[in-house]
Amino acid sequence: MKRILFCLTILLFSGNFFAQTITQSSGWLESAFVEWSPVAGADSYNVYYTGGTQLDKKIDTQLIRSYGTYFRADILGITAGNYSISIKPVIGGVKGIGTTTSSLTVLAQDRTGFAFDSGRVPGAYKADGTPKTG
Repeated sequence: MKRILFCLTILLFSGNFFAQTITQSSGWLESAFVEWSPVAGADSYNVYYTGGTQLDKKIDTQLIRSYGTYFRADILGITAGNYSISIKPVIGGVKGIGTTTSSLTVLAQDRTGFAFDSGRVPGAYKADGTPKTG
């Protein structure tokens, strides 16, 4: 019985040790972001988003930045809709328990005006806000 209680204590402690606190998150115009407090001993973080046509899509590590007292990840080029973002610390090569935001609403960018006349879509993004292929 003592062995079982010990194992449960270790399991609960490690769950709290690997979790972080989300301090701010929001959706915007075809983008979303999340900010969180760092986890002691974390080597890096994996950030995933779910929503639209994506299910647990991992973002590039270049979109995750440290500001000393907090971390921030930005997700760009996503279509309008509802999304959630998950953050998972990586400690010693092991992915820890993640924290997930509540539902975030991403809005479509208004593409009316001279630059978009007659169906023209300049730049690196399609009309729905996702990156062009290639």
